[in-house]
Amino acid sequence: MTCSAMNNVFIGHGGGPGFFLPSFDRFGAGPSSPYTKKLSVLCKNVLPKLLVVVTAHWECKERDTVYISSAKSHKLLFDYGGFPKEAYEYEYPAPGAPEVAKQAVPLLAKHNIKVLHDDKRGLDHGVFIPLMLMFPKADIPVLAISLNGKQDAEFHLRLGKALAPLVEQHNALLIASGSDIHGSMTVTQQDEFRAWVNEAVTTPDPHRREQMLLNYRQAPHFSSAHPGSADHFVPLLVSAGLSSCKQQGKVEIDEDVALFFKGSKMQCFSF
Repeated sequence: MTCSAMNNVFIGHGGGPGFFLPSFDRFGAGPSSPYTKKLSVLCKNVLPKLLVVVTAHWECKERDTVYISSAKSHKLLFDYGGFPKEAYEYEYPAPGAPEVAKQAVPLLAKHNIKVLHDDKRGLDHGVFIPLMLMFPKADIPVLAISLNGKQDAEFHLRLGKALAPLVEQHNALLIASGSDIHGSMTVTQQDEFRAWVNEAVTTPDPHRREQMLLNYRQAPHFSSAHPGSADHFVPLLVSAGLSSCKQQGKVEIDEDVALFFKGSKMQCFSF
């Protein structure tokens, strides 16, 4: 892949293991739902040799630092509760990418970002659930990357820029896994917030996109869209940072997914 090919997506990873549970179809996030079906084929024409997944469910508290998975293989971290037995029996035996994890250290250091390797932690559901749906063969190496716990906009945009050479060199696909909305709000509030997000993503002016995202907490109704924590929004910043060499982002999926309130939607973007 080159800078003109799809090598960078932000996705909403749904609710726990819901993509595989028929009971979630009533929310628009189960196996028969339009959102799930579209996400399953979003990258069908992309043939990456590496999957780099930035997950909302992993944060590093150290200053200016992220965790990167460095194991040769991964167990799964079932970091959800209250679901049927089968939701704790999933397998995703994709190989890890320890050599790439090593190569990431000097690349990120050039941008004043430190790396802590982790060869113990399993892949959380922000990683393995969408990969089970999008790349079910589990035959592509996976490199998981955490957020930084401060959720700083400039840091995560810079992280995306720092990852660009790694994505390019390894013919990788970056998947920023979170959710554009992760809280309860009115439909009017949702429309106003999503209009801001869509403008930030799709503007053809990279400078304007960066300035909007640097001030993401000032977006209309942000505290309702992401109450308590911005962890599900911040992966979008990494995706946008990686896209700095390209044209504007594109809304790939926009479907009703009533996980948070009646009338709520979920989006995916590509860059």
